[in-house]
Amino acid sequence: MFFSILLSIISFFPPVNYNISLAGNFGEPRVHHFHGGIDIKTDRVENKAVLSIGSGYVSRIVVGKYGLGKAVYVKHPEGYISMFCHLNAFCPRIENILRKRQLKNKNCNIDLVLSPGECPVAKGQLIAVSGNTGASSAPHIHMEMYESEGGDMIDPLIFLGKYIKDKKSPLAHGFMVYPQDGEGVFCGSSRKQSVSLSSVNNENKYSAWGKIGFGIWANDYMDGAYNRYGVCKIQLVVDGKTVFESNVDRVPQNMTRIMDYCGDYEHFIKTGIWYMKSYVEPGNHLPIYDIDSNRGYVIFKEKRDYHISYIITDFWGNSNKYNFVVKGVPYKNLRKQPSNQFCRILWDRVNNIKFSNVQLTLKPYSLTQNKTIFPIEYKQSEKLSHRYSFNGMSLPLIRYARISIKCNRNVKDKNKLYISNSYGIPRNFGGNYKDGWVTGFIRDIGDCYEIKYDDTPPVIVPVKKETWTFTQTVRFHIYDNGCGLKQCYGYIDNKPVVLDGVSNKGLYVCNLKNYIIKTNKNHKMDIVAIDNKNNKKTYTVQVKY
Repeated sequence: MFFSILLSIISFFPPVNYNISLAGNFGEPRVHHFHGGIDIKTDRVENKAVLSIGSGYVSRIVVGKYGLGKAVYVKHPEGYISMFCHLNAFCPRIENILRKRQLKNKNCNIDLVLSPGECPVAKGQLIAVSGNTGASSAPHIHMEMYESEGGDMIDPLIFLGKYIKDKKSPLAHGFMVYPQDGEGVFCGSSRKQSVSLSSVNNENKYSAWGKIGFGIWANDYMDGAYNRYGVCKIQLVVDGKTVFESNVDRVPQNMTRIMDYCGDYEHFIKTGIWYMKSYVEPGNHLPIYDIDSNRGYVIFKEKRDYHISYIITDFWGNSNKYNFVVKGVPYKNLRKQPSNQFCRILWDRVNNIKFSNVQLTLKPYSLTQNKTIFPIEYKQSEKLSHRYSFNGMSLPLIRYARISIKCNRNVKDKNKLYISNSYGIPRNFGGNYKDGWVTGFIRDIGDCYEIKYDDTPPVIVPVKKETWTFTQTVRFHIYDNGCGLKQCYGYIDNKPVVLDGVSNKGLYVCNLKNYIIKTNKNHKMDIVAIDNKNNKKTYTVQVKY
């Protein structure tokens, strides 16, 4: 109650000078995380003004890291931090601070923390312009809010919802039923099964017995927008009593990966549809739930009708209610499915899985419940190592797991070894070599892993070099096909310059007017790129400006 009263007193300004329309809301289910903010539409264009929502100071600037593109954080005296990312550029004062630090670090990709006196800002002041940088698929403004103490992510609509009008209610499309192994059946089956809500009414009676979990597929919608959003509040009511309630208005940063277990991840990766569970597994400690003593599971133990309701509600209080009836029908043949106990992960303790050429160590609370896995070894004697997978499909972890793989061959430089995935976009999971083993850290034990070797420097390719004469900007594609790019920088006439990474496609730009006076003379330009195994590439070219 005190928190709600306090928030009603705090007044923040909209970050844009036009009516706010959302492309995404806080808490939407995403792969490996909750959506940590709101996505503000920019009419599919870039370079819209981004304004500070309140007085404070710029506390952090991030460029080229964590998928944020260009991001700015403003710390407010009210106890909150606002963040905006996927930006094209910052205001001149922030740009100047950033460029000096980039030159000092010899890296355009940076995570810079500022002190309170370096860059104060006022409410409504221009701090940046919108863009499409980083892990962004279309122009928009991504905004997040954090508590200064503790760092919990807070729904920005708590502060800005009054500037948005919406009367559309969320809609549910179906629910999923999860009979617990050896403890429950639904309509005579112990397998999970989906039910379309279009076929549900008070006259349709389903049968169940024992311990059953439910999940719901639902989306929110807003006036004047075609987008689908996550549902803010979900309630499961049985015989008039609320057994489960979730309210996604804050999420601790270090717990956002539990999202994969709040929803049915296995179903999502097969269909692209999230069913959000209406029960809480023992290793899920997110502070978004209000549950009964059965943790939201429904226990069917009487021969009678159970009247069940789902109530889904958005931020503005618009809601819909769905009712159905389940008849308790006794079932005597409840049996647990057989499992391989040797490869069973226990969620609340350290798990060590060891074979002759691979070792995997999981910390407690890496999963939310016990899980049986099925390790596979793919022998490839001509390679640096065999390939290993620990599950037949993707199985994400809440915490990093340590993996060590034995190297089958001698190499020229052991510091160039690292662990990578075998399929999809190659990634570097670390490469600490010791006594014939390479160790790294992974977040999905369903992927396939092996040792790789990288002594090849990054690639630098000029873009439309023939048009560079007398132009003020030069462009390069810079990328690394092995362990990944660590840093890149440049020199003009032996003086350091900043390369601006303008997208997540490896495109870097140097604006010559920031470093030399236009004299129509030739200048020597050196571009340097270094990967994560310290392989270095230098590209030298003459530019006329």
